[in-house]
Amino acid sequence: MKKFLFFLSFIIIFANSAHAQATKKAAAPKTTASKSASAPKFNSKEPSFAGFTGSFIKFGPVSGNARPFTMTVEYAPWFFEIKGTASADYLTQDLGDDAIAVLAYYKVDDSANYQPGLFDLMIYLDDEPIKMSNLSFALIGPATAGSAVLAQAKTWNFTQGQVFKMSKYANGDILTAQATYLDKSHIEREKAAAKKRVADSIAREEKKVKDSIAKEEKRVKDSIAKEKKRVADSVAKEEKKRKDSISAHRRHVRDSIEQEKAEEEARKKAAAATKKKKKRPVVEEAEEEPPRKKRKKKPVIEEEEDDDEPPPPKKKKKRRE
Repeated sequence: MKKFLFFLSFIIIFANSAHAQATKKAAAPKTTASKSASAPKFNSKEPSFAGFTGSFIKFGPVSGNARPFTMTVEYAPWFFEIKGTASADYLTQDLGDDAIAVLAYYKVDDSANYQPGLFDLMIYLDDEPIKMSNLSFALIGPATAGSAVLAQAKTWNFTQGQVFKMSKYANGDILTAQATYLDKSHIEREKAAAKKRVADSIAREEKKVKDSIAKEEKRVKDSIAKEKKRVADSVAKEEKKRKDSISAHRRHVRDSIEQEKAEEEARKKAAAATKKKKKRPVVEEAEEEPPRKKRKKKPVIEEEEDDDEPPPPKKKKKRRE
């Protein structure tokens, strides 16, 4: 049981650690980026383009045919704020989430986790560019370290609005940026997906811990049941052995009694036979002597009696061997 409690406490500590790590990862938004160890540099003088929906733009009140706006994006690799004035003639009041903003920038090397080389912006309404003025670019958050690159980008190659008038970009990269725009809903979905991944990871870890605990509890339960069965079998075996011993002793006693009875009966019968035999008269049978051989009679010679002569001596008979 001590081993089980130790194992259970270890699993709980591991689960809490995993939960803390997952929470820490969830708390760190994807939009954060570490500052570059060194100032980033441009990779090429060729511009790149990125599209954003009007969900990132806050438009101010209409003044004639113009509206001030502020565009803020904080989503890696974008950390910037652009301010300016937009004019769409009689459609200016329709500017909102349906507008598509295309950012022109120069890519920097991979030493930075952000893109600071911003130099121009165009807003499209119903696929038509509108007039832009008073543009100002500022890097925010982790991208502030690239302020030198931002200043260089503003004067490096193109003047404001020029890049969007060039057909080689307008019919290629700019058109692609308009079609592959980034919307706040995309970010929210990605955040929700990231949150779900964290929740699923925590749920999997919790399930893993619960399964481990359940497995360990089952192992302990099975071990206890096995031990109980072993003890019960041992007790039953000893009880059977005791009963068999008692039965064997009883059979031995019964057999001994029956043997004693049989021997007593035999003794009684023998005594009765002896007593009966003593009461009968004893008849001694004479021993039969072997028949004697008949001797031949010798002829008697009559002699005159001589009173003076003694009778002749008798010859001794030889014993038969």
